[in-house]
Amino acid sequence: MTWAYDVNGLPTWVPWIVGTPADGDVVTWDAASERWVPAAGGSPGGSVATGSATLAFGASMAQEASVAVTGQTTITGTSKVWVWLIPSATTQHSADEIMVNPPAVFAGVPSAGVGFTIYGNAYNLPGSQAYGDYTVGWAWV
Repeated sequence: MTWAYDVNGLPTWVPWIVGTPADGDVVTWDAASERWVPAAGGSPGGSVATGSATLAFGASMAQEASVAVTGQTTITGTSKVWVWLIPSATTQHSADEIMVNPPAVFAGVPSAGVGFTIYGNAYNLPGSQAYGDYTVGWAWV
C-alpha cells in the first residue's frame, strides 16, 4: 500500500493500484476494473508538497497543541492544505491507541512563501485532554 493523490489533490491511502506505485503518485479510481490506476497528466494544479510534523501536546495533559510548518517557499495564500494523523507509534502512544482515540487536527491558513500551522485539539476525547506526541501528515497544492 502507498500514499497517493486523487485527481483533486487529496492524499489517499491506496491499497490496490495497477503498476508500481510510489508515495506521491497521482491516481484515479477506475470503476470498470474496481481499482486505483495512475492518472493521466500527473499532478493536479502543479506540484504537490508533502511531509510530516510532530504535534506535541506535552508531558502533562493539554486541550490544544500546534506546530508550525515552515520552509514552504512556493506556498501561496490560496494554496489548499490537508492534514491527517498518521497512526504510527510514538514514545507515548501505540498505533492502535492513535486509531481508537485520536485528537482532531486542522490546517491553518497558509502564509505565502512561509508555510502553515497545524492545530490539534482534544475536545473530542474522554476528559478532553491529550498528552505526548502525534505524527501528522500534510500535503498542499
